[in-house]
Formats: sequence, structure tokens, C-alpha cells
Amino acid sequence: MNDSHKPMLTSTPDQLAVDVHSFLKGLWEELLRVPQVNPDEDFFAIGGDSALVIEMLVAVSAHFDREFKYNKFFPKPTVRTLTALIVQELQSQP
Repeated sequence: MNDSHKPMLTSTPDQLAVDVHSFLKGLWEELLRVPQVNPDEDFFAIGGDSALVIEMLVAVSAHFDREFKYNKFFPKPTVRTLTALIVQELQSQP
């Protein structure tokens, strides 16, 4: 994914959420090879597997320069919930 769309931590909380959501949606569409991902679709229901989860989390961790754990993804693996998790992590840690 292109780092020119990397969200800035100085963004407003709403803009940060939009930036994170946009990045994740594009990443999922690329990894899952689907033209459009609904923010509430389950990663596994639309073709994801454990290998793609690892690939996705590696890309997310590299993009946001933070480590995101595999186990935090599983309770509800959607773009919407992962966006909220990432925004919370980015806002809580310097």
C-alpha cells in the first residue's frame, strides 16, 4: 500500500478514523481480491484465512509503525472494528 496515505497523528480524531478506514478497506480489497468490502463484513466470510490475517496484520503494523496483535483481531474481524482498534491504539500511545 502507498504510504502517501499514511494518517497523521495530528489529524482530528474523525479524520484519523477516516484515514485508517480507507487504508484498511483498500488493503482488504487487495488481499482478498474483491472489488468492494463492506465495513461490517467478516474477514473470513469473504475469503480470508489465517495466512491472510498474518499478512494483513504485518502490513497494518508496518503502515502505522505499531504492532497489532493477532488475538485482538478475532472477536469481530471487520474493517469497522479493526479501524476502531487501530484508532484507539494510535491515540493512546505516543
